Amino acid sequence: MRRGLLLALPLLIAACGGSGSKPHSSVSVVTTTPKSATATVNEAIAKTAKQPVHASFSGLVTMSGRKVDMGGTGDVDPGSRRGTMHVQIGLGGQQIPLDEVLDGSTTYVSSAFFNSFLPSGKKWLKVSLSSASNLGAAGFALTSQPGAVPPLKDVRKVGPTEYSGRVDEAKLPQAQKDALKGAHVEFGQVFVWVGTDGYVHRVRVETSSSGTQKAKIDFTTTMSKFGEPVHVPVPPASQTVDASKLGIPGFSS
Repeated sequence: MRRGLLLALPLLIAACGGSGSKPHSSVSVVTTTPKSATATVNEAIAKTAKQPVHASFSGLVTMSGRKVDMGGTGDVDPGSRRGTMHVQIGLGGQQIPLDEVLDGSTTYVSSAFFNSFLPSGKKWLKVSLSSASNLGAAGFALTSQPGAVPPLKDVRKVGPTEYSGRVDEAKLPQAQKDALKGAHVEFGQVFVWVGTDGYVHRVRVETSSSGTQKAKIDFTTTMSKFGEPVHVPVPPASQTVDASKLGIPGFSS
C-alpha cells in the first residue's frame, strides 16, 4: 500500500565557537499519518470516475443450476454520463447480443431477445432513471456506467496492487439506492487493482440475488484508455419505445 509518509531530513546546526564551546544541534521532523487502504482505493475510484474510460468485462451468472456467461466492451464519459456498451450473453448454447447507450438520464437497450416484444420499426427500449427503480436488478444495472466502481468500505490490501473491500451502500447514488429496493441484491467481496497512475485498472464484483430467482454473479471489468474522447450515437426517437409501457418477461431480473 502506498503510504503518504513525509519525513523531513534532520536539520543540524553546529555552533562553532572558541576554545571550550560546546556543539549545539536542532532536529526538526515532520510526519503525516499513513493513508488507509480504504482512502487509497476510494481516491482511485473518484479519480477514475472523472475520466472517460474504455472498459472490457466478463462475468458468470449461476441461476437455478444454470450458468450464463457474458462479456463485452464499453466506453463511457462519466462527466456527461454518455457512453456505449456491447455485450454477448451465452445462454443455453446461444449467444445473445445486447447493446446499451447512455445519454444523460436516459438509457437505451437493444437486443434480439426483445425483438418479438417491440412494435414494428422499433429497435431500442428507452429507460429513464426516474423509472429504473421499478426494474429491480435490471434497474441497478441500467443506472450503472460501464466500468463504474462503487464506493467501498473495510478495505484491506491483499496483493502488490490489489485490494479487497465491501460496497458502501450508504454512499451509492440515489438512483442506485432506489433500484436496489426490492431487488434482493446482496454484494459480496469487491476486489480492486489500482495502478501506479492512481487509476482503477481492474475490479471484480461478487453479488447474489435472494429473490424469486436465486442467482450468484461474478463480474470482472478491466479499464484502460483513460481520458480518451468517447463518441456516442444516440438512437433516433423513431426507433425507440418506452420500456415502462411494455411487459417484457424477465427484463426486470
